Amino acid sequence: MLTLGKNDVMEYDSDTFDAYRYCDVPWEFQVDRLNASGLVKKDPVAAFAFLRVVYKARTPGGLNWTLWDLTSGFAENCKQGGPEFWEPLAGAGFCEFLERVVGDSSFFGESLYWVIEVLRQLEYALDFCIPRIYPLSPNPKREDFGVLNKTSRTIMAMCSNAWKNKDTFLAVRSQDGSAIRTSQPHHMNTTDLLKMLRKETGRLLLTYCCLLDCDGAYRQALARSPDFEDVQRLVLYFWFNYDDDKGSLVGGLLTVTTLHIESLEMTFTDMCKFGLEIFELYGPTFLSRLTRSLLETQLDDDTFVRMLGFIDKVLNIPEFRSHFASSGILKAVLVAFGRQGATTKLSRDELSEARVLINKPFTDVLVDTPAANGAIPLIRELHFISFLADSVVLATSLPGNIHSVYACIVNKLAAYGAGLAGRKGTNALGKAFSNAVRQVWYPTLIRLLPVLDAPSAAYDSEVFVRSWRNLGIAALLDEEEEKVEYERAKKSAAQHCAWRDCQYHTVKPPTPPRVCQGCGEAVRS
Repeated sequence: MLTLGKNDVMEYDSDTFDAYRYCDVPWEFQVDRLNASGLVKKDPVAAFAFLRVVYKARTPGGLNWTLWDLTSGFAENCKQGGPEFWEPLAGAGFCEFLERVVGDSSFFGESLYWVIEVLRQLEYALDFCIPRIYPLSPNPKREDFGVLNKTSRTIMAMCSNAWKNKDTFLAVRSQDGSAIRTSQPHHMNTTDLLKMLRKETGRLLLTYCCLLDCDGAYRQALARSPDFEDVQRLVLYFWFNYDDDKGSLVGGLLTVTTLHIESLEMTFTDMCKFGLEIFELYGPTFLSRLTRSLLETQLDDDTFVRMLGFIDKVLNIPEFRSHFASSGILKAVLVAFGRQGATTKLSRDELSEARVLINKPFTDVLVDTPAANGAIPLIRELHFISFLADSVVLATSLPGNIHSVYACIVNKLAAYGAGLAGRKGTNALGKAFSNAVRQVWYPTLIRLLPVLDAPSAAYDSEVFVRSWRNLGIAALLDEEEEKVEYERAKKSAAQHCAWRDCQYHTVKPPTPPRVCQGCGEAVRS
């Protein structure tokens, strides 16, 4: 065993650190590779001094066992460390050292095992900070010794470096196509390490963004930094390339994709620019990936609503719109919406917000893309007009500001319908549009009219109701005729059994009445 003392007496065997290579080892105890964690725990500052030495003396891309094991020992202690661990290390420049390490251009070219251990140190540093700023913790605003600000800078430096070297997180190939990676510990499989690297980096980003959510002012200050854009890019990259849609990690990454756009500094133009950047990098496959996540990932209500906002504010651009139908995302959104309503308890406000965030981009797709990619699937297959009508009815019970939002949506749809009605010759799409509107138009209208009689009725409410009337006009509907038809259908429906499985649900019962063979009750005409 290697012993380092005042007289530098050394006895070396294969299980010890190769510390004989270094001239400056500042403590007086055995340096045992198998007890690296114990060495760090005994004297963190001294261990950090040794870490700097072995890092400087490392062989790039080589088997740096001493560096790897000592880094692993630090990761273990960072996970368990309290103020007595972080205060002296922060004072000794540990966070600044990590910032230099992760910002080095060669960092992601080193052993994946070592890279993962460094990233774990950053995640554990955040774990130490979170209870010190989270408003619901027992002792918020406790001293963090500057670890949060320093670690935040380190993570942004890491993200900037990672974005430049993003191919590191995928399989590295040689010229003959075989997967390669240099200098991994002999018991580590490269494929497994790459999965671990994606998972650990994703967890680090998720922890970091959750921490930002704890302090809105701090989040907005960071979001204004140009360096934070690389954090956002990397979050999307890891979500896009993550292996498991059913885990909580991908759901969390979906949530924080909206973090940047929720900052006060991102304008409509900025969001469109961000969407264009995503399209140029990933193309239509981004929508296909999002479709899979919406269908397979178990999302909480907040995550789901925020993702709808991301689709509306960032992805609702011409480059993406023409691919909404072919990617399956239109259907996926409606399926996910139905699932959320069935498995969770969306509040009325959340339900209304979700519907607005669906209706806006869906209307844009219907109106602004070729019929085969927009109007035809939305009208004939997805029954979007019926969904919009339900949303409009829900809006009647909400404040007037949402009325103006729906007025814009409905008026845009009405203008599109008027254009269809003006076409000459065979007009199958115009007929499909008119039939879809007719099924829901008058029943919805009579539920909107009380809005005008409410004491709080305002100009927005009048515009709201007028927009729905405009939609009927665009579909060539006459209000009086629709009223007569509605009353006739209502009277006819009252003669039928209300149970859908009853034989008399759609067929008028005979006279005199007979016992219903489905529900077992007599249905009277």
